[in-house]
Amino acid sequence: DENDLPSIDYHTLEQDIEKNLENLNPFDIWILWKLQEKYVKVQNYIDKYMLWEALQEIIDITWWDLCDRYIEITKKQSSSYSPKILLYTLSSIYKLLHPFVPHVTEMLWKHMWFEGILMLSARPQPILIKSKNFRINLLMDIISTRRTLKWQIQQKSHEKIHLMVQANKDILDQIREQESLIKELLNVEIINYYSLALPIEGNYITDIIMDIKLWVQGTDDIIDWRDSLQSLEKQLLDEEQFLQRMRSTIISPEFLSKAPPQVVADRKEKIQEVKNKITQIQLEIQKIKSQH
Repeated sequence: DENDLPSIDYHTLEQDIEKNLENLNPFDIWILWKLQEKYVKVQNYIDKYMLWEALQEIIDITWWDLCDRYIEITKKQSSSYSPKILLYTLSSIYKLLHPFVPHVTEMLWKHMWFEGILMLSARPQPILIKSKNFRINLLMDIISTRRTLKWQIQQKSHEKIHLMVQANKDILDQIREQESLIKELLNVEIINYYSLALPIEGNYITDIIMDIKLWVQGTDDIIDWRDSLQSLEKQLLDEEQFLQRMRSTIISPEFLSKAPPQVVADRKEKIQEVKNKITQIQLEIQKIKSQH
């Protein structure tokens, strides 16, 4: 009977994790560090009345960091505390989301058997992670970039591909340590490693992360300029819609009368950034069209 399930106290769960950080694996630590990072960003945006940006940060950690990375990785590598970390991360996200979707998060809070009423609970305070694990962050960046490349070559879900990595020796050694995990997560059959001095010839799709080059072998029939054009046009539409929303805010008399001058200045700066991005996308579209 679900009514016999024990309720969960958020702060007891938090304290348990804080006292047992040594039992966490690097991926548990990584998601706590991301949560800590998002707390700061979300609060900074809220303080500046930039609610859209605050909500976007919460969406990012929910979709990309928690669901797309952490949960998938814990299916392959987990610690004894990974279930508690997952529960804690979810409940912290509910707290961050509550001002935006109060009814839904209250229902989720109750469904997860947390004690008390979410609306009356204290704002979340992050479990402090003293230092960033650059090795794990590098791995996460590689996962994200590889998935972008997968989309570009239109790789089917059942297909395995060859991945080539070009970097210095230390970074290559770090990637080798997680090779089995990378292969499982990204559906890679073979990973080839190259030093920076070696040229790589052939028909490849390439991306760069800091000083690391990732290469995925493709063929002319799947690397289609039409796909790139379609992607850029969609991106252009998204940016133009975002710009329109930003402009409607900045000309609102209510916003201008209540927002501090610095917030207004930040919004105007953001609008200019979006305009510059739109110009860059338009230039890329023109370049592709002129070549075909």
